[in-house]
Amino acid sequence: MRASRKRGPVKPPTFRFGQRVRFQYVTQRVSGRIIEDCGPLGVGGVQLHTVRAKLGRVVPIEIVLELPADKLHAA
Repeated sequence: MRASRKRGPVKPPTFRFGQRVRFQYVTQRVSGRIIEDCGPLGVGGVQLHTVRAKLGRVVPIEIVLELPADKLHAA
C-alpha cells in the first residue's frame, strides 16, 4: 500500500506590478492596480500586495490598501 503524500497549502497566484485586480471592499466589488509587492510576511508567509483603487462615481476617492494575495482576483 502506498503512503499518501501530504501536500502543503496551495499558494495563491502571484500578481505583478501594474496588474489590474478586483477585491471586496466593505459591501462593494472594487477594481484597482497593484503598486507594490510587499513579499511574504509572518510565520505562514502570507503574500501582501499594495493596491491603489478609486471609490465613488460622482466624487472619486483614491484609496491605497495592503491586501493579502488570497483576497485578490485578476481583473
